Amino acid sequence: MKHFERHILQPGLLGLCMLLFLIIAVLRIINVKPLKDALVGAFASLIVLIIVAFIFERLLLSGLLFINRLITTDRDIEKQYVVKFSDDSAGVKQMLIYDPVTDEYSGDEVLIRSIRLQGNPQKGPVAVLFDKGIFGIEHPHMIDVKQ
Repeated sequence: MKHFERHILQPGLLGLCMLLFLIIAVLRIINVKPLKDALVGAFASLIVLIIVAFIFERLLLSGLLFINRLITTDRDIEKQYVVKFSDDSAGVKQMLIYDPVTDEYSGDEVLIRSIRLQGNPQKGPVAVLFDKGIFGIEHPHMIDVKQ
């Protein structure tokens, strides 16, 4: 999801703002006679567009992720994880999900929650089935976690 946000959503928003800026600039140059006034107005519009786009970025991201879950392009992609537990300073056990493919611990709350919902997970390997949405973002099945 972070890859989608950083490499698709943010550049897409910037590209949309630049396209709207060019349209506004051309229209202002045509309609406003002094070139200086037209460019000042166009740059002011660009700043407002960028501010509005990044204020509503999270709302747009939520909508796109919702659409991603509705339209599935690939089903039942199986990935292997390893469930581990760690004790914090208060002695509370925290479940950690290790991905051997990327050699990293997953911080994906949806994945952790879906594994927890399957009962009391034991330490060891876990196979999780995913669906891939229209934007290429994978999301786990809540009911298909195998242990």
